[in-house]
Amino acid sequence: MDIFVDILLPKRNFRLIELEEQYHTWGDEKFPCTPREFKWKNSLSFIMEDIPHPYEKIIPDCIPIGSYYIYSLNDNVIYEWEKNINKKKENNNILKEFILEHLSNIESWGLAISFDEDVIDGIDEFLLMKNESELINKIDNSISWNCGRGFIGFKIN
Repeated sequence: MDIFVDILLPKRNFRLIELEEQYHTWGDEKFPCTPREFKWKNSLSFIMEDIPHPYEKIIPDCIPIGSYYIYSLNDNVIYEWEKNINKKKENNNILKEFILEHLSNIESWGLAISFDEDVIDGIDEFLLMKNESELINKIDNSISWNCGRGFIGFKIN
């Protein structure tokens, strides 16, 4: 099953976000990748396209969606997580580490998981999250082969 993951991070604290933009080099010059690519700890990969996502259809008006950058997971690590959850194996991977270590330093964030290429069609519920551990539990349940439901979770301080 295909799993699509988007992470929404606030624009105003962009410098606090520990994502390193990747560049192509040509001689002594550096050029950004198209679409823009970012890595966390030189491993976990995200892309950020300049196309708007229709999240405003799901996210309540009290959350200013235009104040967030949307990073799409460009990595197979979610499938490793899915396999480990469903085969009841130990599940310590870099995406979980990113959520627990990095998102906890950011005052507000969102994370969407969908099982449909048209991401909005694969999201069944909107949830307010208290913390990153609650998000981890929701991801575990969402990618379980027994229930497989997409969601968007938001933490706002």
